[in-house]
Amino acid sequence: MTNPDDDEKAIFLEKLGILRQQATAYLDILNDIRKKTSKLTPESATAAHYKSVCQDLMRLLYLLNKKPKGVVMPPDGVQLLVWAERVLEKYPKINRGQRLSRLSRIGEVDETDF
Repeated sequence: MTNPDDDEKAIFLEKLGILRQQATAYLDILNDIRKKTSKLTPESATAAHYKSVCQDLMRLLYLLNKKPKGVVMPPDGVQLLVWAERVLEKYPKINRGQRLSRLSRIGEVDETDF
């Protein structure tokens, strides 16, 4: 009988290995969001939402850039990687090296887009 924690960690490490190939796409997303949030007032609801997205992207990039043997799975590790997969699905142009098109205007992105 396998330990559920071991199964979850195996899923986490497998997904992390797959997403590692997309690290530059995630960095592009993060940089674009940072650029756009710099134009917002810190008190705005949009800025707060983008700050949360940036924090998750930074956590993801930290994990993607660690050597595989040095990765420690966070408590929400699998959920973070599932979220990261959805981000790439919603922004397929990033996979082809193109700039973000859906974040071209501040305030037009629903919270459900992330």
